[in-house]
Amino acid sequence: MSDFARAFPPGFARALLSGYERWTTIPGEVPAAALLVSLTLPLIREQALIERLPGITLDARLWITAAGRSGVGKTTGVRDVRHRVGNSDVPVLDEASGPVGLLDALAELDGAAVLRVTEEAGLQWQALRDGDRNAIELQRYDLRLFDRDPITRRSGDKRSDIRPGPLSSLEFAVSDQLPSALCRADIESGFASRRCWLLASDDPVDPARV
Repeated sequence: MSDFARAFPPGFARALLSGYERWTTIPGEVPAAALLVSLTLPLIREQALIERLPGITLDARLWITAAGRSGVGKTTGVRDVRHRVGNSDVPVLDEASGPVGLLDALAELDGAAVLRVTEEAGLQWQALRDGDRNAIELQRYDLRLFDRDPITRRSGDKRSDIRPGPLSSLEFAVSDQLPSALCRADIESGFASRRCWLLASDDPVDPARV
């Protein structure tokens, strides 16, 4: 068992991660990211509060980004963990919705807890570097979603005012994309620093693992 899996307390989580290490070529960081975010869902659904520091109480939302080599098993790992853990009846949004779809979904949910899953986050960040208008709009909403600040969007004569609920975010990216997709401005703006980062191991895979 790796030191990474051993860092989890004995029980379901450690058994799940050690099973991945034993029987698959998927690095433990991929299912760990999905598992950690999944565990927050019943807490944010029930609006549980956690005292993270003396006098500082926050909800249990968690934003995790895991980066690894292409073909590392991100999609398979996420689907398997979500099947095992479930989503606690928390609605799931994915990257296909775009900025308009995202706001429409949040308005309909009216402050309820949300899970956001982005399996190709690196491509979205690269679109930012290329000046894509949808990607720029999504980044602007991203900062407000984390802080749960109201979001206002105008389209012609139509105005949408949205107060988002707690949102846990699970993102995956190909590690080779990160140097070009992220820049210093992303970190200084809080876009990158709001996330917990896991870098999936690139160690050679043992041929015995299939």
